[in-house]
Amino acid sequence: MRHVLDCYQAHPFYKGLTAVPDWIVLLQPTSPLRIAEDIDACIERAQGKNIAISYVPVNDGFKKNGAVYVCLSSDLKAGLNFDRPASIYMMPESRSLDIDYAEQFDEPPKTNSPSGY
Repeated sequence: MRHVLDCYQAHPFYKGLTAVPDWIVLLQPTSPLRIAEDIDACIERAQGKNIAISYVPVNDGFKKNGAVYVCLSSDLKAGLNFDRPASIYMMPESRSLDIDYAEQFDEPPKTNSPSGY
């Protein structure tokens, strides 16, 4: 991510622009069911701690679902990453599908929703 910010500032198209984006929103392509409201809510949560990450409820707590990560671009440029205390945005399980391997395309749906997930 720091490389992207550096390239953004160095690219001729952006020369003369003084503003670097304040916020970085990382959307994992392996989480296809997140919706705009999930992204917006995660951005709102980031306002408090300058970082927010989406999670999903599990049996006795919650875990990262990998769908949305938000933090200040200045934090990334300073060497910080997403592995630090963050505000939590709890996404519903129905939108927390995470496809990391080809076999997961063949898994049966987890719920009875119209989309099958």
